[in-house]
Amino acid sequence: MDEKDKDMLQEEKTKKEKHFVTRREFYICMVILLVVVFWQGNKISHQIQDKGNEIQNHLQSSLSSQIGDIPNGIEMAMEEADYPLQEGSVTVVDADRKKKTAMIAIKAVPKTYKDGMTMTFFLACDGKESILIEAERKEDRSFVANKEIPLCQEVEVKAVIRQGDTEQIQLVDRIDGLQDSLYPSIHGNISYSIHYGSKPTLSFGECQVYFAPPENTAWLEEDTENFQLREAKAEVFCNGKHIEKIPLKRVEDISYESQVYEGTGTKKFIPKEGDEITVIFKGVARTGVQYQYILEKGHWSIKENSQGEFEGVAEDVYGTLAGEDRMTIQ
Repeated sequence: MDEKDKDMLQEEKTKKEKHFVTRREFYICMVILLVVVFWQGNKISHQIQDKGNEIQNHLQSSLSSQIGDIPNGIEMAMEEADYPLQEGSVTVVDADRKKKTAMIAIKAVPKTYKDGMTMTFFLACDGKESILIEAERKEDRSFVANKEIPLCQEVEVKAVIRQGDTEQIQLVDRIDGLQDSLYPSIHGNISYSIHYGSKPTLSFGECQVYFAPPENTAWLEEDTENFQLREAKAEVFCNGKHIEKIPLKRVEDISYESQVYEGTGTKKFIPKEGDEITVIFKGVARTGVQYQYILEKGHWSIKENSQGEFEGVAEDVYGTLAGEDRMTIQ
């Protein structure tokens, strides 16, 4: 065998040796593999345990909440079982804005009726002293009553049910915002011009008024006529003395909620220092109900500017007037 063949054999032997792994290398690989498997298994075990704890805590919280609600539910059911009334209502059937009163109808139906049962209603307006109303029993075993009351914001009616020596009390119903629901919403503005000179004069110009029926008129179906104006005007007063009447005409509504009235003043007058100037909107409904609303109210002040000229300034007290003070109904 020559040298060339020996070299070829040696090279082939070397290649074969490279494909074999030593025992030491094998053990090292096994140890690394076991460490990786153990670490991954431990990580997964912790994740499973954390998820299990989360589910357990959620279930415990949910069960505790449900268990805690059981006494409340039982208490509410017992209270409802003790309620003597099956249903009750308080509704507005009429209103007189001139007299500032409203007619309400009260109805209460007991769960069970026995001969000799009587019922009395106690009505309170704005939390004041209750009004005693004897209820009338109907053939359907309901108890009813009608009562005229002064206009107020909150109406609350309770029923006292008597059966022999037994007496029970329950709330029938309540109305919130009664007065607001029966009054229209009015607002507007009027422009004015100051004419300078030795004696500054004042004149009012364009006037615009928005008149909107109350939002809750559903219970008074025939009440719409009270909010259809057949006449509208704005009047100007100085210290209570009538200065000008500005006729207002209805124009195309900018919305379905408001009626819009416009007009323009023409007269000039000379106010004095401290004079009280008032502009009042007056509207008359088709039913004859008259609405008055203070658009502007302020004290006139004459001041000299830097050029030595006199200027008039109407100091408005708009913000000091409460809504109920601005409107009157006749």
